[in-house]
Amino acid sequence: LTHQHPDHYQFSNKLALDLKVPLYMSAKCRDRILRKDKDYFNDNEIHILREGDVIGTWLTEDVIVYETPGHDESQLSLAPTSLRWFIVGDLFQGRGTVVIGTDEGDMAAYFKSLKRVISLGPACVIPSHGIPLGGVVQLELTLSHRIAREQQVLDLALKKMDESQMLNMIYPGLDEKARPLARENIRSHLK
Repeated sequence: LTHQHPDHYQFSNKLALDLKVPLYMSAKCRDRILRKDKDYFNDNEIHILREGDVIGTWLTEDVIVYETPGHDESQLSLAPTSLRWFIVGDLFQGRGTVVIGTDEGDMAAYFKSLKRVISLGPACVIPSHGIPLGGVVQLELTLSHRIAREQQVLDLALKKMDESQMLNMIYPGLDEKARPLARENIRSHLK
């Protein structure tokens, strides 16, 4: 499990039992899921993963665990030693940007994770939502967008605008359903 958001773990307990396989995740991921449902993993075998763990092989190469917090503090990513591919979870999406919520996310950690994966230079990045993309161009664009957005939030904060005013300035005409998520991103930038 890359992290503890419902769209990443929902039904994983039943699927793992059906397939007779263990579940792999970070300790933070396990703990956050169990806070929501203490019985979620009752019958599952769980393996806790940390930075640098090897979880198997791909074409004779070790597949290594990377901690990539930011979108969620529990997020893990995977890549073979050659970095021919890199599963990055919700570090980016194929369309739009991910929410960095103030409860479990951290914008500074997110920037650091993006920069780290960019510096590693994988040949292909694979998001949880979207299609695999060659190189790190999308990660660079995401980082550039986030840096520009942070400057925009800072400029508006220096003008003494509150979150609601910022929301209207930064996201004019945004669908009502998406406004709470946009507000979370603003809060994360402010933090």
